[in-house]
Amino acid sequence: CGTLPEVVLVVGPESCVELASTRVLPLVATHFSLWQLNQQSSHWRWESEVTAAMLDLVGKLARSESLTTAAQLAANELQRFFRCRQVALGLVSSSAVCRLQAISETPQFDPQSESARQLEGALSEAILRNRLSSWPAAESSPRHALLLHRGLAESQRCEGVVSVPLPAASGKARGALLLTGERHLLSPNMANALR
Repeated sequence: CGTLPEVVLVVGPESCVELASTRVLPLVATHFSLWQLNQQSSHWRWESEVTAAMLDLVGKLARSESLTTAAQLAANELQRFFRCRQVALGLVSSSAVCRLQAISETPQFDPQSESARQLEGALSEAILRNRLSSWPAAESSPRHALLLHRGLAESQRCEGVVSVPLPAASGKARGALLLTGERHLLSPNMANALR
């Protein structure tokens, strides 16, 4: 469960056992304890960075003049924070269709272009799955349910695609967020940050 063993058995000649138990084992135990504390502090440091970045983003979004401006700002800021190739943001329209609202670093895009349609398709797939999704898929995830994520990864020649639905207060997805880029997008820290 992530904790270190409380008992260590040392077997050998009496002089070795005495040396190990009085000098070596306390050093080893201290080393492992410090390692474990370092791992925990790294996790909490990442959590605090994510929280600070999200609070900063919410403040900036609140000052946006329009939905289009806010969506573009969110995509650009999230791309910088997560150090990914691209962030796309889609929102569900009144006709219950996910429409691409923003692509990071791309203030103007042709919604009929192949790349925009691929992004929109993967965003729709994220909404249909209604949970964090990634390509390459985890072993426990049905790969056939991620065909549009896979196609997007192949066409953009990127190592990973991660998407997450954006829930409304009702619990239904109001939109989706999608990130493309390198393999670090598939890390557990990234998944926790996106949830």
